[in-house]
Amino acid sequence: MTGTLHASEAERAAAPPLTLGLALSLVSAAALAYEILLTRLFSITQWHHFAYMMISVALLGYGAAGSCVTVLRSRLERQLETVFTWSAALFGATAAVSFFIAQYVPFNALEFLWDWSQPFWLLVIYLLLLVPFFFAAVCVCLVFTRFVARAGRVYSFDILGAAGGCLGLVALLFAVPPLAALGWVSASALAAATLVSLSTRPRAPMAAAQFVLLGLALIWALSGPLGALRISPYKELSQTLQVMGTRTLAQTSSPLGLLTVVESPDVPFRYAPGLSLSAPSEPPAQLALFTDGEGLNAIVRYDGTRKPLAYLDYLTSAAGFHLPDGDPVRGHAAFVELRCHACHTVAGVTDLPRPVADPPLPFDLGGRSAIVRTDGELVTAILEPSHRVTMTSPASVQAGHLSRMGDFTEAMTVRQLIDLVAFVHAHTEVQTMAAAR
Repeated sequence: MTGTLHASEAERAAAPPLTLGLALSLVSAAALAYEILLTRLFSITQWHHFAYMMISVALLGYGAAGSCVTVLRSRLERQLETVFTWSAALFGATAAVSFFIAQYVPFNALEFLWDWSQPFWLLVIYLLLLVPFFFAAVCVCLVFTRFVARAGRVYSFDILGAAGGCLGLVALLFAVPPLAALGWVSASALAAATLVSLSTRPRAPMAAAQFVLLGLALIWALSGPLGALRISPYKELSQTLQVMGTRTLAQTSSPLGLLTVVESPDVPFRYAPGLSLSAPSEPPAQLALFTDGEGLNAIVRYDGTRKPLAYLDYLTSAAGFHLPDGDPVRGHAAFVELRCHACHTVAGVTDLPRPVADPPLPFDLGGRSAIVRTDGELVTAILEPSHRVTMTSPASVQAGHLSRMGDFTEAMTVRQLIDLVAFVHAHTEVQTMAAAR
């Protein structure tokens, strides 16, 4: 009995094999990547409010696994490699399967407060998604308990893998859609099972081949045939796609969100919140833009002229400020008379004197712009330039974080102000997006 105890203590004092440490890093990477990925997946399929429940799901799975390993510690330690191999393999398999099944659970967050079945369906989702975390945590807990005397070395494998998984997933989401990334997460866990299996079992090649094939199959399935997310039918995108003739033109994904562009030729989009009934024209042709299946916005067709955008002057956001038409030619003369050229240049205008500001200012007016500058924004920039000055451009400010532009409220007439705005507008080109052409 003493000899056996002594051997057990010697094993605990030994450092974990390199292959086991690398496998632990892979499992930790996959577990953290899976947790982060679930927040993205649930932001798309449900709402972002419920994405954060993945933190509690992961903690629940890890807590359950820790309790299990504590109770069955002696049995599990004797078969460390076998238990680790199959736990990693089951983590990889259930990571994809559990989420796929969870998509079909009839959970509707909008009915949670008055439908008694919704808390039950939420519990079902919890139970489904804690399973992968349970198997991942078994791998981590078992290695820590077996090599407790070398916990620092074990922790280094664990934390480096977890950090790599977080960073790796963010990079991966720039390249592939979220469901395809889920396939790669599962494959990482299966790779850990393959690594331990090949290093410890005499008939490992067959089992390792099965793990590799399963990982490749999951990557293929989630990147192709099973790569469509089931978005809640109550989200704006789902409701929009029920309108006759609507179709998805483009879809792209990144760690920041899933962008979907929708066209509706039969029932055209006219997205202009707060548009006055007095508007002389309707908005130009539009495409709908959704982020994670919600947050409707519009991509407006732009032909390079400002006339089709006249409806913007009749939105509630423009109700408090509107200028009469100005004269760009007189605006050019006012620009020179007020010596605006001392600090600024204007795109496409070559007959202005050269700026003499010292140090030079980085602000060039006009040119290509991704957004339409309203009359109000330009008037504010002229009359109260310090309102928008930031320390990101130190050369533009003086003591007290005030603009070097000075006060023109006593120097210019209202007519000059209107014409200056027209002058800047005339030399501003709004960039068009390919999706709106």
